[in-house]
Amino acid sequence: MGVSTQTADTVAHSTSVKTADGVAWRFHEVGTTFRHFPADLKLDNVEPESFSKAGPEERSEIQQQMNTLLDRTRTRTEMFPDSRMTYQLGRMYFRVFADETALNFPNADNDLRALYERFAYLFRTSYGHKIVMKRGIILGTIATFCALIWLSNELFRAAPALASLHGTFYGTLVIFPLSALVAYGLYMLVLGRVDQEFTTALQQSCIAVSQNTLQRLAALKACIDNIQIAIRDSYDLDEGKWMAQSDYLMALTIWLPLRVLHIERYFQMTMWRVHRNYVYIQYGAAALQFVAIALVLVIAAGVGPNHIIGGWQGEILFMIAVAAFGWISFIGQSTGVEYIRDNIPIDQWKTFGELRVDTVVSGVVGFLIKKFIMLRDVGRPNH
Repeated sequence: MGVSTQTADTVAHSTSVKTADGVAWRFHEVGTTFRHFPADLKLDNVEPESFSKAGPEERSEIQQQMNTLLDRTRTRTEMFPDSRMTYQLGRMYFRVFADETALNFPNADNDLRALYERFAYLFRTSYGHKIVMKRGIILGTIATFCALIWLSNELFRAAPALASLHGTFYGTLVIFPLSALVAYGLYMLVLGRVDQEFTTALQQSCIAVSQNTLQRLAALKACIDNIQIAIRDSYDLDEGKWMAQSDYLMALTIWLPLRVLHIERYFQMTMWRVHRNYVYIQYGAAALQFVAIALVLVIAAGVGPNHIIGGWQGEILFMIAVAAFGWISFIGQSTGVEYIRDNIPIDQWKTFGELRVDTVVSGVVGFLIKKFIMLRDVGRPNH
């Protein structure tokens, strides 16, 4: 499909090109100051019989396009985005999708959607709490580092065997690295406990989301499979009741798969929201850590080498150690989004692509055709 051929005068005007799926669509514009489309611009028309009477090659192409939707199973990368570009999606984007889903399914899967939204809220608050706690632990580690330097210096002064190193450059080279290693060990010990508590809480939430989604999708899949059984059970109903029953079951054949599709899409939107919140919290964590480390360095520079153990050498070593610790503690933090991706096995879910909606619909239509043939053979009116 493309754009209808324009006259030579129209083609002479400038052309804007929009590329989608590797195909360049050329829309011819007219006008000088205020550019616009010509009023007689027409795209290719879709003929009423273009699908039902398509040839073998056209039918193969149409079938391929339909399978893109009907057989599509979203990958883990699609459900759990890796790109940081997701944060550019505003809150209104998610709100519009949530409102549309609630409008289309007002009394269906409300509990599951509420579970997803609560999961996003719990992740945002828990991860934010962890970020604040970690910055507090970092400042506490720096304070511990300072205390260890002072205690080590007093030990060197009091111990006769180490008295020769007290106040020397070599003594400073011994005190600062040892104090840094001990302080970093305590930091990893305390942070490990905080990470463990955060990971355990996140794991429990992931299990709840995964199990409830798995159960709901499996139940809907069973309902869809039960439609053909229901048609067979209603095969002997009288004509009036059977027509009402067939209309109801045919509507179910369309509605239930769409319900599965919306659950899948709602979960995907929720994971996008989680990733968006994660990125924003990461930016906040980076800014908070930069301010904290910069404040410590400014205080160290303001105190001056005369009030720091080791003099100017000690001041330099202290500032290098604090800056290095600030960088390592930031880049070494765990990624909660990756943990969610690993603990929600979407591969086990009965998603829209696995329902084979076309097969279900063809089965229902086949039963309906058989019923019509039976009514015709017995001489009853055909509806």
